[in-house]
Amino acid sequence: TELLHKMWETKLLAAFNQLKSTERDKFNKYAQRRSSGVFPFLCALPDDVFVDIIMTSMKSLPSSGNIAFVLCCQLGQEVYSRYVISQRHERGYYSELSNIYSKYMEIYTNDRCNLSPRHLWTQLQKELGYINHRDPISPWQNLWIFTVGFKLLEVMVSTLTFDLHRPGGTLRNIPAVFNTYKVYGGKMYGMTIPHPAYVDLMKMAKNDFEFETSILPMVVPPLPWINPGQGGFLVAPTKLIRSYHDVIGRDDDMVEQANVAAVTDALNILGSVGWRINQRVLDVQLHLFRNKGNLTSSFSLAIPPPATEAPVTPDLSGLGELPSSEQRALYEAARTSKKLRSEMSSLHADSLYKLSIANHYRDRIIWFPHNLDFRGRTYPVPRHLNYMGSDVSRSLFLFADGKPLGGSGLDWMKIHLINLTGTKKKEGVQARLDYANEVMEEILDSADHPLEGRGWWRLSDEPWQTLAVCMALADAVRSRCPQEYVCHLPIYQDGSCNGLQHYAALGRDSLGAQQVNLAPSSVPQDIYSGVADKVEERRALDAAKGLEIAKILEGFVTRQVIKQTVMTTVYGVTRYGGSLQVQRQLLYLDDFPKKHVGKASSYLQLSQKWFTDLARCVSRGGDSLEWETPLGLLVTQPYLNTEIHRMDSQVQRMSYARTTPTPNTRKQSNAFPPNFIHSLDSTHMMLTALYCHRAGVKFSAVHDCYWTHACDVDNMNIICRDQFVKLHSQPILEQLAAHLHKFLPSHKADSAVITSEQPLLRDLLNNIPPKGDFDLTEVNKSVFFFS
Repeated sequence: TELLHKMWETKLLAAFNQLKSTERDKFNKYAQRRSSGVFPFLCALPDDVFVDIIMTSMKSLPSSGNIAFVLCCQLGQEVYSRYVISQRHERGYYSELSNIYSKYMEIYTNDRCNLSPRHLWTQLQKELGYINHRDPISPWQNLWIFTVGFKLLEVMVSTLTFDLHRPGGTLRNIPAVFNTYKVYGGKMYGMTIPHPAYVDLMKMAKNDFEFETSILPMVVPPLPWINPGQGGFLVAPTKLIRSYHDVIGRDDDMVEQANVAAVTDALNILGSVGWRINQRVLDVQLHLFRNKGNLTSSFSLAIPPPATEAPVTPDLSGLGELPSSEQRALYEAARTSKKLRSEMSSLHADSLYKLSIANHYRDRIIWFPHNLDFRGRTYPVPRHLNYMGSDVSRSLFLFADGKPLGGSGLDWMKIHLINLTGTKKKEGVQARLDYANEVMEEILDSADHPLEGRGWWRLSDEPWQTLAVCMALADAVRSRCPQEYVCHLPIYQDGSCNGLQHYAALGRDSLGAQQVNLAPSSVPQDIYSGVADKVEERRALDAAKGLEIAKILEGFVTRQVIKQTVMTTVYGVTRYGGSLQVQRQLLYLDDFPKKHVGKASSYLQLSQKWFTDLARCVSRGGDSLEWETPLGLLVTQPYLNTEIHRMDSQVQRMSYARTTPTPNTRKQSNAFPPNFIHSLDSTHMMLTALYCHRAGVKFSAVHDCYWTHACDVDNMNIICRDQFVKLHSQPILEQLAAHLHKFLPSHKADSAVITSEQPLLRDLLNNIPPKGDFDLTEVNKSVFFFS
């Protein structure tokens, strides 16, 4: 493969030079046009850098391929990233950065430093005379980034070939990568797929994976966010906000207008958490992966087998002799088999990447730079492996810094373990603790013999995280003094249908508050089970009327079937989307969960309609809806109408949807309720992070799931509840209405433009949904608010 890749580099360089020559001619011919071509972007870097980008992409292409549009965006984005890096290098950015970072790390690693990362970095900038506060490099429009990637993909597909031996001994030169089309979810997508023979060749060569550093964890702490243009990775450019807009950085410019120091401080707290890989859990996962996944297990452990284990595709030769019904059945079986094989290949490749990266960092401490989506929700930037992934991924992470369990830590480990199993969801804390003690022998067996033992951990709702806790708990109970045992395992507390919690708090809705554990109770109130019980009542009535499917489904209408639909109702799931969710689980009762949630929380439907009507009025007036979070982050919904730009080549036709200034009213109105609630749950998380940091409590989070050390769970719980109460003690809806007054005619620059929606908007802003009588301070007493 080394000789082949060297040959390819030579061919790619020639092909890229030919592309530049062609684009130069176009550029000169149409130089008077406002947008005259991609040629200047192809000159942004040395030619061999473009070749390296293409080669890296080719080597990392999954065997099942990638969506061509996505691949174009990735190629173009990598070109832009390297352009920014080269420009920063020329301007002396990195030499200045190196001086400050060295001093920063010297102080950062000193436990006696009481400054926040942002304050420390700002202070060092002043002391060392650093003046390059804002990166002046011009941004590229997303359309040009995509176009550059499109051109590079065209070069890749048309240039890369290799010789394949035919059965007769002759050689045939064939493409190493090709484009085709596949259907996913009823939509046709262009795919770029490596030739199976090339995939086999790479497997035999056992080459190392090549990843861009911007998608991997860091082995040093990230740069603290100081402003939207400075933070994250040390070298690769990092965006504070994941943008939907055409111009990279436009969202960052909006953020800079507001005082968002609290937001960046919260991001810095999340980014300052060091992590270790849980080697024992990783080794079990690797063993299963190397032995064709969990194929032999009777329990799903989410370690996918390779595509070679897929059922054999039926032979379609000689179909003409069969009846037409059998022909159709065979064609359908072949289609299903190919689809399954493709899905298995994708899942296997994803697991291969995750486990390979985890194994690479198994002996290192790693960090994750974080950024935001437009609503303010936080995410680790590296995408392949992070603690925000599935059960498999989450189980692989430990805090780099351990803490002694102390007086309550051991109990919290046990409670957390039982929470993960899902076996005592309707029981109180003491019952869960007692159960953990009852099954201690099973816990120890799981820790000692994860694959050869009785396998209690495999029965869990979250089996891999359960195994991780079993192992840590076994170490703790066997230690000389469990209270002194230094534990690295994150223990988390999860919000109880958190979106509904925010709705109930906004409206002081007593019934809703009780349903979602804002009000104290001796056992958790489970809205999912409540909905499931009502659905079961309906099923029984239908069965009594003789409906056959209702009889068949007896015993199958469970909490798990309706949980997703109930949970996403608060986030604006449509009736159709909700029906598909239930359909995937049970193919039954498509609309009932949403109706019952309305009964469970009387404020929910009223406030959702108010939010939706507001967004409809604003967007019909020609504006995108915007609001400011309690922490000062300006949120603007990015849903705009689009214009389709088509690009044709010898490789494939592609379409690029470019946004226009006109808002998409349907998307603006449907998305506002969930987006507003998401902006509130992110604010609550950030407030909890800030105050945990002030109290010396380690904190990380997956949205409404808060992580800390076992010994600090009690402290985190107090802070979490206190910040929720303080957040919702603010006049949130009144502040929203005041902000939206700017869209009324008397406040707009062009007040002559008055639409029929504006009287309705004025009426909505003057009639905020009425509040109930729930006392928010009751949240402080609720054990199961986060549990």
